[in-house]
Amino acid sequence: MKASVWYTIVVSSFACLQISCSSSPQADLDRGNRLAAQGKYADAEILYRKSLQKNPKFAECYYRLGVAEYQMRHGAQALEDLQRAVNFDPGNDRYNIELASVAIEAYQVMPNKNRLYEQAAHEADVLLKKDPDSFDGRRLRGDVLVIDRKYGEALLEFRKANGLRPNDPNVVQAMAQILFSQNQEREGEELIHQFLGVRRDFPPVYDLLETHYMRTRRFTDAERLFQSEIAALPKEVRPRLRLAGLYQLSGRVQEMSQELTKIVSDRTDFPDGPAAVGDFYADSGKWDDALRQYRAGIQGASDQDLYHRRIERALESLGKREEAIGELDAILKKTPNDPGTRLNRAVLLRQSADAKERDTAISEFQALAAQYPANQIVHYNLALSYLGKGDNAAAWRELKKSAELKKDYVAPRLMEAEMALTSHNYTQAIDAAGEALAIDPNNINARLLRAGALVGSKSYGQAQGELNSLSALEPDSKEVGLQLAALAQGQKDYPKAKVLYRRFYRPGSSDLRPLEGLLQVCVLERQPEKAQALLEGELKQAPDSRPIRLLLASFAAKEGKFDIASEQYRWLQSKDPKSPQLYSALGELYRAQGATQEALSSYEKAHELAPNDTKILSAIALLESGIGQTRLAIATLNKQLALDPNNAAAMNNLAFDLAETGTDLDRALTLAERVARKYPNEPGVIDTLGWVYVKRGLNQSAIQVLRGLVKKYPNEPAYRYHLAVALLQDKQTSDAKREFVTALANHPPKDLSNKIQENLSQVR
Repeated sequence: MKASVWYTIVVSSFACLQISCSSSPQADLDRGNRLAAQGKYADAEILYRKSLQKNPKFAECYYRLGVAEYQMRHGAQALEDLQRAVNFDPGNDRYNIELASVAIEAYQVMPNKNRLYEQAAHEADVLLKKDPDSFDGRRLRGDVLVIDRKYGEALLEFRKANGLRPNDPNVVQAMAQILFSQNQEREGEELIHQFLGVRRDFPPVYDLLETHYMRTRRFTDAERLFQSEIAALPKEVRPRLRLAGLYQLSGRVQEMSQELTKIVSDRTDFPDGPAAVGDFYADSGKWDDALRQYRAGIQGASDQDLYHRRIERALESLGKREEAIGELDAILKKTPNDPGTRLNRAVLLRQSADAKERDTAISEFQALAAQYPANQIVHYNLALSYLGKGDNAAAWRELKKSAELKKDYVAPRLMEAEMALTSHNYTQAIDAAGEALAIDPNNINARLLRAGALVGSKSYGQAQGELNSLSALEPDSKEVGLQLAALAQGQKDYPKAKVLYRRFYRPGSSDLRPLEGLLQVCVLERQPEKAQALLEGELKQAPDSRPIRLLLASFAAKEGKFDIASEQYRWLQSKDPKSPQLYSALGELYRAQGATQEALSSYEKAHELAPNDTKILSAIALLESGIGQTRLAIATLNKQLALDPNNAAAMNNLAFDLAETGTDLDRALTLAERVARKYPNEPGVIDTLGWVYVKRGLNQSAIQVLRGLVKKYPNEPAYRYHLAVALLQDKQTSDAKREFVTALANHPPKDLSNKIQENLSQVR
């Protein structure tokens, strides 16, 4: 390091130290205000917070901090700090007015937060009681009346405010919005033109009139207004981009290119012009053009990370995932711990077809969650990774964490609803969708999920009302149409369901949902040959389509056409020989045919390829138990529980197998009682508990539990057999004999029949 540079650093550090020691809260506030006046809000925020460390009750500083946060679009923090300013100086109208103004804007985003509305309404009343000619009082009351949809009264209030302080931009904007919404376009236009004759430096008012012109296809007027805005604000890039958009819409490609070229060629006025033009192309879906602009712009850019991020997004959109990861790696070389970049990189890895890369993504999400435990986005993405791995329990836990961390975060609630709907837990799906709608009442996805859950729960009347409302909003929506088809199917109106499914069915399409719906209707109408013909027709059109072959295999397996299913699975395996899912599917196919050893062999191969997949381990344990290899099943279930300690099915199966072998009965009892507390009405769980009691010699407890079970399920031979053994151990021989005989009369499987007859032969 050069001596002169070292000297500068030391002196600067020393100067900062002196300032830190000597500056007062007011001095820090004044310096922050000067930075805020220059638009350097982030730097101002640092000084405001420094001032508050010295005087935690400094109302003016909280006010200034809130205004700076608002300018940086940190709405929640702005509200909190403005509220603190009001708390420490409640009589200051300036603080109350700013708080009410921010509250009004926040309420537009979060209409369920009634406190924000009440705050603004109260402040308007207070100001007008003090002074009926209060400009801010009239303005705020107008804003409140807009929320109440009393547009005529709101307009009167804004007119009064405009008379008190003519051409205030926010009042003019609010008035014009009402006039346009109430079909008073001419007056709205006149108002804006009058304003622009006085002030030409307020872009939102230009935007309002430009949008009106574009919506009404008055392109010549829009073009003239764009050019006027460009002349008034020559260093603003947005009106130039909007003018280029107009040229694009009207097919004037050469003029569009000329306007965009002006932006990218003037790096003095538009230093990030290539990024802005790249974004223009990206918004149009022209990712190749966007990528070209981003790559040109990165040369000599002061903020190269900005371009790396945009290049990454373009590459991802073009399906070039590996190159996209390379762009993120370039950022991480300079800032290896940047959480946003690490998160984006993990998201890309999560989407990989390579299981190792997906595992790397989970590890990165876990590390981010440990480092940033209060970050709801990290927990949400970790949930998606677990879901992709098939670990639904872990995914659910992370979604719950994400939702708890941010009460108005819709994404985890939507995913909870989707998971619940997929697992046919319709009540849970309705609840989760309801939570999302409480945050965002107009969320289409939440309404669709709720409608799907209502269809699944057979609440057809409610579902019909919801879907009719959605159909009126989006008459051409495929999602709504498919839900209406599912509703018709649920109501057994199969002709209507077929019409709706066929409306969206496109042979060869990658979206198989309409095809799957048609297949389901064929099966329900008991026309499996039509379903098979439909699938075979699809396969002729796209012989290399893996999803179609998978669908055909699944359908054939359900119909008992094992040769067709096996042929499809073998073809799929030839294309993807390391797919654990295909080995699992073959294992299930063999199991359905009664070929237990072949099934076990396929599942074991799947386990080699996906050693942490708990569903595969569960299937292996059941097969091992079924062929009498109970000790192997116990070892497999222990592996499963090591990966998923709270899996109730695994705990129940392990308790049963431990009881069967007579090993570690204390653990068997602990497991059985734990599961029974959680699922007290599940017959398989209660039977396991009763059987463990039998093996522990707790005959009275076993008899009590198993008698209740037999009373509810009198035709289940296994339950009667377990009760009979308990009775036999308790010396109630005649009752035991009666239960053994009744169990045999209910046609038990061969292995159970042999056990019953063996016990019956010992009864005198």
